[in-house]
Amino acid sequence: MFLGWKKVRRRMVRKTKRVNRSYQLYKESARALLHYRLDYYNQYYGQMYNRVAIRDQRRCWGSCSSKGNLNFSYKLLFLPPCLRDYIVVHELCHLRVLNHSADFWMVVAEVMPDYAERAQTLRILEQTKGTALATLQKLEHNATTCSFCIRDTAGIVSTPLAEIVLSDMKEYQSDYVVMEVT
Repeated sequence: MFLGWKKVRRRMVRKTKRVNRSYQLYKESARALLHYRLDYYNQYYGQMYNRVAIRDQRRCWGSCSSKGNLNFSYKLLFLPPCLRDYIVVHELCHLRVLNHSADFWMVVAEVMPDYAERAQTLRILEQTKGTALATLQKLEHNATTCSFCIRDTAGIVSTPLAEIVLSDMKEYQSDYVVMEVT
């Protein structure tokens, strides 16, 4: 004799997030490079920040919280230096102005007057190549032909950091070389 269906409560199994092997490999290199660039640009801005977190983000290159925490994607390690520096400056400026108002862009322009061109180049890169690590690792960047890098190293972009840029860019470009993983 059939008495009906018995309802069984099943526990939801929580999925654990897989840790990306590439993220583990490059996280500390990205942290070292980003701290170096934050210190470099913070010579001008003089902003206080609490924590710098390196994350495995799919779309966002960086973010800034209202508590003064800076978050960056480890994939910044594979971007050309001129675009990476734009993201660092962008997030540093959010410590002063938390939105994207005209005031914010004026603060960005103090150090990087060509920020709009860099942002557009970054957007085009995202749309054409994507943000997958495999494609970012294959990016070729020649600092001698890149219009942003030429401006930075030649001092054409006149900013309060122009004196530091000339002496620091060569050292910066040679200090951080990403090693291939075999």
